Amino acid sequence: MTLQLAALALAIALVFSALLGIAAGLRPGGFFDRLAFAVSSIFISIPNFWLGIVLALLLSVKLGWLPAIGYGGFSYTVLPALVLAVELSPVLIRTLSSAVAAQMGESYVAVGHVRGLSRPRIVAAHALRNASVPLLNLLGVQFSSLLGGVIIVEYIFDYPGLGLLTINAVLQRDFPLIQGIAIVTSAIFVLINILVDLAATTIDPRLEY
Repeated sequence: MTLQLAALALAIALVFSALLGIAAGLRPGGFFDRLAFAVSSIFISIPNFWLGIVLALLLSVKLGWLPAIGYGGFSYTVLPALVLAVELSPVLIRTLSSAVAAQMGESYVAVGHVRGLSRPRIVAAHALRNASVPLLNLLGVQFSSLLGGVIIVEYIFDYPGLGLLTINAVLQRDFPLIQGIAIVTSAIFVLINILVDLAATTIDPRLEY
């Protein structure tokens, strides 16, 4: 359950951050750049436990769009995933916008224009590919914060997973279970970082780890 929640949260955060971050990076100082700064500043200042309660009251209790408590299908994952996505997005937006802006200032962009390549092709085929490397490196770090956020979010929404299991184990002083959770979490974290490094070297073979 936790992996499903984490995957959905990461997917939402990546899609939202990519759209806003790329638009901001293509025109530094423009409307989308200012919007990205404002959105990331607001998101980073919102506590996840407060946002979880507000979204549950608004989208579940008042509007009845989404279920909020427990787990009875995929729809129960959406609200917790939204909370985690808001927590992940600010750093992703700023990293991607800075990386895209830096790549658009490189000499190969000017060379591409001289050779007659269209701006969308330069951005899609070259700038975004190079800008994705720092984003991939960041994802490994963000995954650790995601695991920390899962504990609080799963407790708020009574979502069955590693987070809720960890809290119950601590309250019941089940030390073997706590140790097992720590080992599993550490193994997942190491595996994610290895996969991120492999993906980064595939995109840019010049990198060495």
